[in-house]
Amino acid sequence: MILTNSINLLAQRNFEKKDFGMVAGRVLDNDSKAAIEYANIVLLSIQDSSVITGTVTDISGQFRLGDISFGKYFLDVRFIGYQSQRFDIELAGDKRMINLGIF
Repeated sequence: MILTNSINLLAQRNFEKKDFGMVAGRVLDNDSKAAIEYANIVLLSIQDSSVITGTVTDISGQFRLGDISFGKYFLDVRFIGYQSQRFDIELAGDKRMINLGIF
């Protein structure tokens, strides 16, 4: 009984993901081009700047935020000793995956 319910929940979850997107990128030092590990990546509501979700960069400076509802957001990149950067992003049906590249 439990297994059946779990399968149904997973199927519903996958179906709902059609209105979700993902943001990815890589953070490097501007001068040395070395990866910046543990930089804070914060996704904020454009309406009131409340935190939606966040992550940190990995050992190679890469990050990925998934399961983000379609809409407009701010994405802040922060690390002690560096100037913060803010990006305006919009996830929609034709823009499910936004790769900010290297910055």
